[in-house]
Amino acid sequence: MDVRPDSLRRRVTQTWTDEELLDELRAWIHTTGQRSSWRYEHDRRDRPELPPLSTICKRFGGWHAALDECGDAEPRRPVRRYTDADLLDALRSWLAEGGDGRAATYHRDAARRGLPSFNTIYLRLGPWRTAVRRATSSGAPEHERRL
Repeated sequence: MDVRPDSLRRRVTQTWTDEELLDELRAWIHTTGQRSSWRYEHDRRDRPELPPLSTICKRFGGWHAALDECGDAEPRRPVRRYTDADLLDALRSWLAEGGDGRAATYHRDAARRGLPSFNTIYLRLGPWRTAVRRATSSGAPEHERRL
């Protein structure tokens, strides 16, 4: 008898066929009405029997490709791509319009004001203080300066 806690027991790896993955994905969409990979991963925490998001994405070349493969025809929210200059301009604009420079405030304001997400800024420009310093520095490279 294995008396180790569940977290220390050896995990059994399940092998999924393409059709099983698609069937599980279709059932999840039908049950939840959701199509977000974030929501799927969140739901998987409560339902570990669902295939891992990473398995689905690797097998089909990404989340949207998996949705396409399972016949999902719902329109998707377009993905916005930002350059570093776009991110710095958005941060400068937020600050100029009364932003207090705090990450928590920006995080709250971003979606409401159509700004790039806090996570996008953090992942591209680094820690919040660094991003704010770059946006407000007069020593920023010429292509990043606000004219």
